[in-house]
Amino acid sequence: MQSKLTSVPEFLKSLPEDRRKALTRLRTQVRAELPALKESMRYGMPGYEDSTGTMRVAFNSQRQYMALYICNAEILKARQQELDGLDCGKSCIRFQRLEQLPAKTVSALLRDIARLIRKGGAPALMLLALLALGRGAIAGEIARSPARPAAVTGGGSH
Repeated sequence: MQSKLTSVPEFLKSLPEDRRKALTRLRTQVRAELPALKESMRYGMPGYEDSTGTMRVAFNSQRQYMALYICNAEILKARQQELDGLDCGKSCIRFQRLEQLPAKTVSALLRDIARLIRKGGAPALMLLALLALGRGAIAGEIARSPARPAAVTGGGSH
């Protein structure tokens, strides 16, 4: 569900106690691993964006589950086996209790995001969105940029 709240503390305060505790712990972990990212409410959920305003990670409380969004499909895909048994989409990990989410894997995912940011990589989902919008030439230029790691661009051949 999309929240209309404007701050992360307000968002967390609005949740049932079990979810508030779980997402507060997840928030603490994200902030510890990615201290340079700015916390904000975007798309009705807490998110963390880099200096360019690009969302890198987010979390939310849905009706039937909570979700951690890793805004780079390649990073999540690379650690898919470590999330065995969890319901994962292209960029999200769905869970009902925080204990289901392996803290070591979450830390590794967040460190992977930090490495990507240091290398200047754009989120793969942004590239997919540009391609879907018919902005193939722009997405291709971003994908071929020398600052982009091959793991994210698939080697630069699209």
